[in-house]
Amino acid sequence: VREVEDKREIDAFHLEARLARLFYTKDVPDIALSEKWATISEGTMLRMNEEGGGQTRLTSDWSSNVGSNPKVISNAMQQNASRLVPDNGCRGLIGQKAEIFKYLRSNGDPVIGASVDDIRTGIPRNLFNAITFSSDIEYLASEGLIYATSDDDHYAANA
Repeated sequence: VREVEDKREIDAFHLEARLARLFYTKDVPDIALSEKWATISEGTMLRMNEEGGGQTRLTSDWSSNVGSNPKVISNAMQQNASRLVPDNGCRGLIGQKAEIFKYLRSNGDPVIGASVDDIRTGIPRNLFNAITFSSDIEYLASEGLIYATSDDDHYAANA
């Protein structure tokens, strides 16, 4: 762990996380293994090249890394998809952040909001993480998804 020296590092991390989420929600590994990949990737840096010539050969690399067992691929995709697929109403959020946002959207008063204690008790216990709760609230506020209302302990969701 090291100190963040430049705000662009944080921005790059958020972009990488979004890219990873899209990678698995759009089934890119499955598409890369299919015959459609050659037509989809035509004209991009991911296109297939028979001689190698510096172009990515994603299908053979993926297959060789996973092995020839297609069950391994489907099981890995199902496990990742179940954790990473966001709820449609949560603006791409997952886990505790999504639950905080959903709670505020459905239970918080638009003028007063909901207190941090109400939010803490209102989200499911299996998703509650006391260590990251405050940072998740701060993240949602910094992204403009929620806002502080009457004081620093009351928040409401932006509709």
